[in-house]
Amino acid sequence: MAGRRRFQSVPFHSHVSFRLPPPDAHPPKRKAVPAAWLYTIGAWDRADGDTSFTVARWPEAKDGPMILHWLMHDITQNEQRLRRIEYLAYHDELTGLGNRRMLLGHLHQALARGRRKGRGVAVTCLDLDGFKLINDNLGHAGDELLRQVGARLRHVSRAAETVARLGGDEFTVVIEDLDVSDDPAGSTGPSEPVLAARRIKRALEEPYALAGVEVHVSVSLGISVHPTDARDEATLIEKAVRKRMSPSNRREVIRS
Repeated sequence: MAGRRRFQSVPFHSHVSFRLPPPDAHPPKRKAVPAAWLYTIGAWDRADGDTSFTVARWPEAKDGPMILHWLMHDITQNEQRLRRIEYLAYHDELTGLGNRRMLLGHLHQALARGRRKGRGVAVTCLDLDGFKLINDNLGHAGDELLRQVGARLRHVSRAAETVARLGGDEFTVVIEDLDVSDDPAGSTGPSEPVLAARRIKRALEEPYALAGVEVHVSVSLGISVHPTDARDEATLIEKAVRKRMSPSNRREVIRS
């Protein structure tokens, strides 16, 4: 449950000589304990952040109660750090989109599904024209622009599309389940990824509000399609990047 601290118990010896701290010397801070611990004597916060519990258990023997002393390590922050590390392994910290590692994994799976079903997969690589100029003139507004671009890509993308940031102002969209039966040889691929590229381009070229200024940004895109252009992840991305810089490819994308 969100906001709840997590503890890991470390038991000491079962039979322990134990004396409660004088209440007037150091008043203990009571802590909530599981209902199963019916005989909890006390629970105190320690200076190191751990929590000390003392529990009395009544065994079947006639020797009287057995005193158990447990030290509970607070592992909440450790788990939060681990979750953060796992998140950043597959996500871009600035935009929250997938990173290159996630992209390659998803693209590998998409190609495998495409081969099984006889369907195509398109890779669209895009960047922002004049991004360096915007970043130089508006200072840290460049980061805000990238965040807004990431948010728009998430909003405009469909269920069968994977969005990732490769780095800098470069983004990639993977489109699955394409009909490649009518794919003409030598073209950028079926019309479906071209239409998707136009949809993305229109969304990203709407004006942005940055540092109190309305900023207009143009977008360059390149598309490669499996199996027409390449059959592996790295070559698909490489060809999409190359086509992004090709004037003929830009004309194909922006043609209405």
